[in-house]
This record gives sequence, C-alpha cells and structure tokens, in this order.
Amino acid sequence: MPNENAIPYRGDTYERIFVHSFQALNFLGERNPEAAGVEVRRANLAQRLLRRYFSCRLAQIRWLTRGRLT
Repeated sequence: MPNENAIPYRGDTYERIFVHSFQALNFLGERNPEAAGVEVRRANLAQRLLRRYFSCRLAQIRWLTRGRLT
C-alpha cells in the first residue's frame, strides 16, 4: 500500500473554488489587488464550468426520464 502522503490530493470542485476565494482574500490582505483579481476570475471560471456541467447532466436526466422529473 502506498504512503497516503505521497498520493496527490485534487479535492472536490467546491474545495478548489474555496481555495481560490481565500487566496483572493489573502492577496487583498497583502494589498495585491491584481493577484486577487486573478483568483476571483479563476473561482468564477470554475463556477461557470460546474454550472454548465450540472445543467447538461440535468438535461440528460430529464431526457432519460422523459420529463417525469419535476
């Protein structure tokens, strides 16, 4: 069994969004608004991609259930 510390941890999407958000706050605390803006844009991109993924997934489920899903 490999050492668990050696296994890369990717994290869930919501965790990565939180990391970007907290990084933005840290950069603002360091008075670095440019870097904070980069992190906010990364968080927004991750949210848009996640929303698109779940929108498509929901459409698939609705199609499979022939609209019986309310």
